[in-house]
Amino acid sequence: MAEHKALLEDAQGRLARARSMFLLLADEDAAAYEKLNGLMRLPEDHPDRVAAWAGAVAGALGPPRAMLAAASDVLRLCEELLGKVNEHLRSDLAVAAVLAEAAARSAAWNVAVNLPLVDEGRQESIGEETARLTREAAERAGRVEAGCA
Repeated sequence: MAEHKALLEDAQGRLARARSMFLLLADEDAAAYEKLNGLMRLPEDHPDRVAAWAGAVAGALGPPRAMLAAASDVLRLCEELLGKVNEHLRSDLAVAAVLAEAAARSAAWNVAVNLPLVDEGRQESIGEETARLTREAAERAGRVEAGCA
């Protein structure tokens, strides 16, 4: 493993940054939900709702889309680590991939629930991107699991 020391140290830093990012995004997601939920309680033609709606919808989509991207990054890193971690840590690498895929799928659900609120011109592209990243996450996680078996 000495030949992979630099990669493993870099991975440790990248995973620590990913952890911090996920925690920050979880807080941002909760705040965005609170704002959007408050607007949904107002009549559709209420001036406050009309004025803040587009920003609130964008705010509700931002964190889960960023979570999906971050989970994809973690899965790419897991793939890079295949064959480079201590044999006794292979199960940990597989579990990391499984959890990163779960994070990606969870984020995709949070995008999907808010997608109908987006103007139709953007729904298709956001939906396609989300589906692609979710599919790629499953494929990457599968490769990592197979490589760790």
